Amino acid sequence: MTRRATTRTAAFLVFLVLHPLDGLAQESGRELSPAEAERVLEQIAQAQAKVRTIRATIVQRRSSALLKNDSVTEGRLEAKRPNFIRWEVDKPSRSIAWIGPDGVTIYYPDRNIAKKPPSWAVARTAGGLDLVFAFSERPLGQIRADFTTRVSEEEDGIRVNLLPRRDGLPELSFVFSRPGYAIKEIALTPQGARTITLTFRNLRTNAPIPDARFIPDLPPGTATGEM
Repeated sequence: MTRRATTRTAAFLVFLVLHPLDGLAQESGRELSPAEAERVLEQIAQAQAKVRTIRATIVQRRSSALLKNDSVTEGRLEAKRPNFIRWEVDKPSRSIAWIGPDGVTIYYPDRNIAKKPPSWAVARTAGGLDLVFAFSERPLGQIRADFTTRVSEEEDGIRVNLLPRRDGLPELSFVFSRPGYAIKEIALTPQGARTITLTFRNLRTNAPIPDARFIPDLPPGTATGEM
C-alpha cells in the first residue's frame, strides 16, 4: 500500500476518534481458496468502482476489554466521491459532521456549538472514503503489500479480513452482500485496542446527492471554535 493509501486508512480512524459515529465479528463459513479469493476480490472492486454515492443508516459499536458495555451510536451517513461525507448522529446525542475539500466541521445542535478539528486532522480525514468505498480506490497489489487477505463465504455474505503485516496498521474486516457486493459492515481494530464496527442498513447507492448537503449549514448565533 502506498504511503498515501496508508494515510487514508488511518484517516478514517482519526475521524472516528474525533467524532463518534460497530471487535471484529467472529469468522465463520468456508474460507475461499487463493484462486477463488482473487476472483471474488476483483468482483468486489469492480462493483465498488461503480458506486458514486452512498446513503445509509449506520450503527456504530465500539467494544473493548476495558469497557464494561459497548458504546453504540446510531445515525445517517451520506457519502459522495471524490471526498464528501455527511454523518448525522441521532443517538445517544445529536451531532452533524461535514467533511469536504475545505475540511471538517462538527455541529452539536442541542448546544448550538460548532467545532473544527485541528489542521493536521482536517488534512487527513477526507480519506475516510477509502474505507466507505472499499477496494475501489486501492489496487489489490497495494493492499497485499501491507495486509494478508482472507476471504470467506458466510451465511450473510462475503467477509474479507485484512491482517496487517507490520506494526502501525489496524486489523480490518469487511462484509459484502451477495449478490451485488454492496458494503454491509466495516470493522477495525487499531493495534489490538478497541474494535469499531460500522453496520450499514437501508443502504442506497448512486442516488443524486446535492453538494450543498456537505457544506456546513449553521443556524444564526452558533458558537464556533476549535477542538
